[in-house]
Amino acid sequence: MAKSGKKYQDLIEDWLEKKTANDAMINLLMCAGALILAVVVAEVTKVCLEITFSILQLMNFGYDPVFSYIFIAALFVCAWLLQKPRMSEAIVFKRTESGSKEFRFEYPAPKREINPSEMGIIRLALWMIGEILLASPNLVFFAIRLISGARRLKRLDRTSCGKLLVYVVFEGRRVAFQEISDSVSGIDIEVTVNQLADIRGVMFLGIEPPSMMLSEKLSDEILTALER
Repeated sequence: MAKSGKKYQDLIEDWLEKKTANDAMINLLMCAGALILAVVVAEVTKVCLEITFSILQLMNFGYDPVFSYIFIAALFVCAWLLQKPRMSEAIVFKRTESGSKEFRFEYPAPKREINPSEMGIIRLALWMIGEILLASPNLVFFAIRLISGARRLKRLDRTSCGKLLVYVVFEGRRVAFQEISDSVSGIDIEVTVNQLADIRGVMFLGIEPPSMMLSEKLSDEILTALER
């Protein structure tokens, strides 16, 4: 049964309201779990460091218990420095009365996959040690990102995001940002794309041309909501 564009828009906005509320709640629950786990891991790390420094003390190396706290603080600083999100730049051309105008904007870069099997023995060992030592700080910063994401989800512009999602889901493929700029009217592409980054199942592709697509699960959820 055919539905008007207004009907689709109402349905997608209703779905987005429920989706963002649900995702925000999941973020908060995951945040609580991450913080609890971070405390446990930090305590285990502290005990291991104290044992290590105690052994060094027996070997006539000077040791002060405060070194454990200084070392953990240094780990948090290192983790914080590594937390800056990677961004990619996209260029779209917008039609204006005077012609076509170039517009640049940043969007979340696709995550880099690390394949331990491609590392040498020494590099793999160093990578594993780093992952273990930074586990607690990374969990803390992960929890902070979850809280920030929950807050952004509550402020999400359901009208603009709904328009973009409806277009992409009916295309059923990866859609270039240039095509979105040309085909979806009434949205600020930079703001809308970055807001959608907080919705699970929205994927950004760095290969040319810069584009986005929806996971199969998210597409099915949206299509089911639009069929009502």
